Amino acid sequence: MILKFSEVYFKAADEKVFDVALGDKIILKNLDIFSMVGKAAAYDEYVEIELKNNKIIHNKVEAENAYDSDKKALIIRFIKGPKDNPKINGIVILEGTIQGNLYLNTFSLR
Repeated sequence: MILKFSEVYFKAADEKVFDVALGDKIILKNLDIFSMVGKAAAYDEYVEIELKNNKIIHNKVEAENAYDSDKKALIIRFIKGPKDNPKINGIVILEGTIQGNLYLNTFSLR
């Protein structure tokens, strides 16, 4: 999975800092896009996950409440930090591995 970000509003680090979770499992802590790439630049975060027996596995550990098997939906949460609200520009889901063949599924956020 690729989480796609950019900061287009703030002009300094530490203005928008947030966490990203798969269900109940925090996978990115204190993410500050401006501090990573500055303003108006793309930042991609690669997160390897596996769907196995209707459970999402991340770093060999189950991410509790990260998959709704009835809706066949991945549960990604963007958790507000002490300052501004979280923001994401896009999510890309790839089937396969980074080293092997990849098949692209893209979801747009509105």
